Amino acid sequence: MMITPYRCPERSLLLWLALPVFPLLIFQPARQTITARVGAGVPVAQWPAGRGPLKSLSSRQPRNLIVSGKREMGQGISIPLRGKAKSKAEIIVETIAKTGPTLGETIIMSGFSMSGFAKDGWPLVICYELEERSAAELTITTKDGKQPFVIELQSTNGQPAEIMRQLPPQFGKEPQIALFSFQAFKNGPGERKPAEFFLCGLGLGPHAVGSMVIDRLEFQPDSIRPRLKEQASYSFHSSSDFDTVAAEFRLVTRFPGRGVSSQLAFRETLQEGVARDGSVTKFWDGKNSKGKISQGPHQFYVRAWRGLKSGADWVFAAKNQLVTVVE
Repeated sequence: MMITPYRCPERSLLLWLALPVFPLLIFQPARQTITARVGAGVPVAQWPAGRGPLKSLSSRQPRNLIVSGKREMGQGISIPLRGKAKSKAEIIVETIAKTGPTLGETIIMSGFSMSGFAKDGWPLVICYELEERSAAELTITTKDGKQPFVIELQSTNGQPAEIMRQLPPQFGKEPQIALFSFQAFKNGPGERKPAEFFLCGLGLGPHAVGSMVIDRLEFQPDSIRPRLKEQASYSFHSSSDFDTVAAEFRLVTRFPGRGVSSQLAFRETLQEGVARDGSVTKFWDGKNSKGKISQGPHQFYVRAWRGLKSGADWVFAAKNQLVTVVE
């Protein structure tokens, strides 16, 4: 007996074939989004997760605006998308590792501070000049402020002198940020008066110490006239290799009874650093960071450092020699 095949109506067949597709369409998960709320006066941003950063938004745009695209918001607001936000201490560590030991844009030479890395057992070298009948000290403290390490500096009768020390255990087994504070006063009774003090150099870490590893600083001639296209030449030598170097030119001003101030006029960063036993010679046109003539006497400073992966050693060196910029 022949069996007659079952004939399914065409409409039923189409419906039956389409059924497996419906769950895919109906139950497909919605695209994940991330919403950032950044406070009053700043719009809310929403974008698909995993997509690239948000376009900048003007603060004049209305709130609750939904934007797709990029991960950065206007007004310099950073939106961390993964993990917790970095602490202030972590940001400082990253900044100093990248930009080197910090020195204020304006300092008084008889009393100032700088920040840099320190570590248990690191050698330290200080080169300085201090007038007669005076005393100075360097106080090194970590972020917790406990157990400061104090180094007394005796008078050098205005001549350069070097001393070397070793950092004690409280600075930890890994490099950490420390504050290096210098104070110099004249001896005698009554009110303490600032003494003539000049820091020729400060080095920390095995690659930055062995006497002063940045040396042979030269800065000349005695004066230049930028309007006549005259320039000052500067040079230095390094006994060690450093990832990055910064050359700085500082305007010097004397205040009777209050000491000598040093103000940053211009900085040139040498991203290529300097090699061991290498020398650098360059020129400065006598202009400040705004491109204007920086009139007056200037000193030449060098900062050189290694990144955290290279050990974090660093050195500061300065030349107590003036080049006067004439308008």
